[in-house]
Amino acid sequence: MSGSFDREDLHAPLAEINTTPLVDVLLVLLVIFLVTAPVIQGAIKLKLPSDKSSSKSDNIKTINLSIDASGNYYLNEKLFKKEEIGDHLFRIGQEDKNQAISIRADINVPYGAVSYILSKTAESGLADVRFINQPQEN
Repeated sequence: MSGSFDREDLHAPLAEINTTPLVDVLLVLLVIFLVTAPVIQGAIKLKLPSDKSSSKSDNIKTINLSIDASGNYYLNEKLFKKEEIGDHLFRIGQEDKNQAISIRADINVPYGAVSYILSKTAESGLADVRFINQPQEN
């Protein structure tokens, strides 16, 4: 009788590994990762700039652009109308694209005014834009 219950077969080592449980665990982990990845990306924590100014010393000529609470634009302390500021920034960009623009905006200035300046600096080719804040008093 050549059945499968021979004594020699019972003591032989099992040469196959059952991979089904391993595949099941990996699939469950993959599903968990796919479900949680968008949630993790949606909860991005940002560390906003502090009120303490860091002094950066460089040799780049900086142009100061200020926007007051009334929406008036000042370029190096000179008052400009909204329609004129874009042309003036374009001329500055044509002269030297390496100049830095330091923007100081009043806390009550609407975002649209700052966005307008950012678009005009981009159109003029001025890429070095800096935002200036009020240093925190201790």
